[in-house]
Amino acid sequence: MTVYCLLWLGFFQVSAPQADQLSQLIEELRAGNPALKAARARVDAARAEAEATGALPDPTASLAVFAQEVETRVGPQKQKLALEQQLPWQGKRALARSRAVQLADSRAVALEAVALQLTAELKQHYARHYLIGRTLTIHEEHLALLQSLEEVVAEKYKTSQANYGDLIRIQVEIDKQEDQVAAWRERGRPVIAAINSLIARDSSQPLPYPAGLPEIALPATDISPEHPGLKTLSMRADAERTAVKLAGLARYPDFKLGVEWINTGSAVMPGVIGSGDDPLILKVGVNLPVNRRVYKARKTAAAYRATAYQQQRRHEKVALEASLVEARFQFDDAQRKIALYRDRILPKAEEALNVSLASFQAGKADYLDLIDAEKALLEFQLALDEARADRFASAARIEALQGNDGGNP
Repeated sequence: MTVYCLLWLGFFQVSAPQADQLSQLIEELRAGNPALKAARARVDAARAEAEATGALPDPTASLAVFAQEVETRVGPQKQKLALEQQLPWQGKRALARSRAVQLADSRAVALEAVALQLTAELKQHYARHYLIGRTLTIHEEHLALLQSLEEVVAEKYKTSQANYGDLIRIQVEIDKQEDQVAAWRERGRPVIAAINSLIARDSSQPLPYPAGLPEIALPATDISPEHPGLKTLSMRADAERTAVKLAGLARYPDFKLGVEWINTGSAVMPGVIGSGDDPLILKVGVNLPVNRRVYKARKTAAAYRATAYQQQRRHEKVALEASLVEARFQFDDAQRKIALYRDRILPKAEEALNVSLASFQAGKADYLDLIDAEKALLEFQLALDEARADRFASAARIEALQGNDGGNP
């Protein structure tokens, strides 16, 4: 029975927190996750586009060759070279650039939202990974206990102190536990594959089971005013309000400045003043903004887009608040279960197992009583670990809903 006692003590070994392991996984997530890389690339593209927005249009150059030279007093005109530069109405370029910068900044904040959501997803998978590892360990320890107990019953059977039915019953229990161990090993594969996919590893790469979960601070109940998802919608609404202002300037004309040079040959008549002189012409022009309905439609469309983003933000905030209430309930429920199993039920189950073990060793109790007591302890230990995993996963969800990482790994 010494082997049995030593194995049973494994149930109550304290696991060291695994903050370092989780922190490393989060670092790999933020460095290598393809979705985050794609979001960063979109931010870089938007910033590069903002740099180009609001620049002056390229100047235009044109060359005209007279198919038939125009004869003038000072000589025949042969070619004409023109350069022109368009100058938008004051404020158009600045507003266009401002809107592009606002959209780029909103993409940067949206990147934070993606990182926040993926981190929460990783933590939830990590909690599940921990639970599977703990469940597998407990079932393996229970299997070892049953196997050691089988040896005792087999010895008693040889000396006619136990019947064949007793031996069969415990062997059935062993078979059931072996099936549980095999099943939980397989259950771990999809979770490991999910974690590996988030950190851009090969899905088949092994991942050690964590011995414990990091300590977590009690999450607050309010949504952060800097929640990246809500902030992104606010920034896009602001960008559309800028677009309204930009569309309002469309009714003002753009200017065009230009210069023309005409290549002129020498006059036919000698002695003509200015013979062969090339004329230089300065030009000023404006476009005629006559499509007022079009400009008004663009302004109205931008205003509607701003309203849509504003209303979407309100909807998202209400939905986040409702989800936060549910997540907080799940957190509190898990917290309650942890206190119940850790402080009340498990100590009693441990005491009951000690009594059964002492009675069995003294020959005053049947081995079935010992198995029942040990199975009850196993069930409560699994319930405690499940509550711990649920609390950690709920905390991760609360952090994402609030819009911050809660200061946890």
